[in-house]
Amino acid sequence: MQYCELGCPKDWLDTYTPKIPFAESKNKKPFAVIGIFGREKFFSPIWKKYYGELFGLENLHILGSLSTDEYLNMLNGANFYELGSPTHGDNAFIIKRVMQLQYELLQQYETVIFADSDEFIVPDPEKYLNLKEFLEKNSDTYFRVQGWNMINMIDNEPEIDLSLPIMGQRKYWYKHGSSIGGGESKMLIIRKANVSYNAGMHWSYPAITEHPDLYNIHLREFDYKITAERLEDRYDTSLPLHHTLNDGRIGWKEHISSTFKNSNIELIPEKFLKCKAF
Repeated sequence: MQYCELGCPKDWLDTYTPKIPFAESKNKKPFAVIGIFGREKFFSPIWKKYYGELFGLENLHILGSLSTDEYLNMLNGANFYELGSPTHGDNAFIIKRVMQLQYELLQQYETVIFADSDEFIVPDPEKYLNLKEFLEKNSDTYFRVQGWNMINMIDNEPEIDLSLPIMGQRKYWYKHGSSIGGGESKMLIIRKANVSYNAGMHWSYPAITEHPDLYNIHLREFDYKITAERLEDRYDTSLPLHHTLNDGRIGWKEHISSTFKNSNIELIPEKFLKCKAF
């Protein structure tokens, strides 16, 4: 773990002020995973399978709208907590809720992982069998993951075949975020509760650099059709939460075209395509 200068103004960050004292259990469990879900028809079973097989369904902790989101049933076996936000797009509220749950879970667990519904944290497959092995072999207090957005090359890649692993069906990604934060470069794994974040968790304190062996593979852009349908289904389209919302399909196609022009698209290394982690 390498500390660095904070990459954003301190007043960007939110801090959770605990309402209860920190009381550690004498028999702490090793790993917990927090996820935020808002009408995730597609990603729920994939996320559940990936993190559930690594850490056990009983150690998955889901924030969502419990009374209104029918897709949460797809995560049965996990633990559920009311998100408490009237809209999934209220990132300032959501980050405080995440910090609250991190604080509570670190009283029961040694390590708390946060992974959004479309984020899959994978270590270098040439060095580690999986994320669980990585965490068992690395004792850092905090981990910032490298952010990589997998992308659908619309003109020469077919739609995703859901009967096969996603890894291996896409060949391209691009780096999203710097070595000290921003984009999908996030401090997603912690072992102490004294942390602060900005909305979206893109910047955080303590300020640490990315771990060279830890990748956050973000699937938001991995399939044009699924992404467009997901955006239209998840949000109230009357709210100005995203540039694609007024017309999901047209807006998303424009976003994909802009990404190709303005991002450094790279081939996904063969070692990730072969590992088929999810």
